[in-house]
Amino acid sequence: MVTLFCAIVGVVRDAFAVNIDAVESVGDLKEAIKKVRGLKDFDAKNLQLFLAKKDGAWLPDDKALDVLLQSKLDASLYTKLCSSWRLDSPALFGPNVSLGEEVVHVLVVPSEAAPQTSVLGRRSAQMRDDQQQLQPFPKKPNTQKYVQFAGPVDEQDFCIPLETISTFQQIREGFSYGNRPLYLLHGPRQFGKTTIAKGVEKWLTTSRSDVMCLFFEVNELVAADETEFWNRLGKLVSKESN
Repeated sequence: MVTLFCAIVGVVRDAFAVNIDAVESVGDLKEAIKKVRGLKDFDAKNLQLFLAKKDGAWLPDDKALDVLLQSKLDASLYTKLCSSWRLDSPALFGPNVSLGEEVVHVLVVPSEAAPQTSVLGRRSAQMRDDQQQLQPFPKKPNTQKYVQFAGPVDEQDFCIPLETISTFQQIREGFSYGNRPLYLLHGPRQFGKTTIAKGVEKWLTTSRSDVMCLFFEVNELVAADETEFWNRLGKLVSKESN
């Protein structure tokens, strides 16, 4: 059993405790939060939960938290918790994770106050006013030279794979110090490569005015030839910079 202190975005000075078995899932935590707070107007599955951790530390339950809760939550700074994740995960509230004192562990965002997410996923959805249900956007075939990302998701449907979060944070941190690092992002299918790349792109273009993000497609032969790959990339950057 673990005790997690939660705070609802938009409600200040009202952090509350939720006692739950550590082997339960984030989905179970949503149900527990709804029950503890009596959120009758919200379906538990529509509650968005974020890990209240910044720079490796839990958010203190103080006046600074009040300011945060009264503002629009920048979801790019916090890890969104997917319903299927177990609470005893080492990345969440596992046995070796210190939960601290006088801190908040979970930020709760009702669907009506859903924040804009900076990291984008693989699918899109739109709300149809006539049926009030989510319908997927049809995917368009990629016929252009420059890759148009085929499916960021609506912020209420977004969920980045847990194993990719540290990678995104590492890349973002590398660019935060004014350096110009070079990252080669690779991994198996559905690892989250496109998710991370689009997240980095959106974060850079919204936080920096001197950054140009380019996406281009190469075939297997070009990708296998290092010289040809860099020549293609150099020509593309030169063309777009002029």
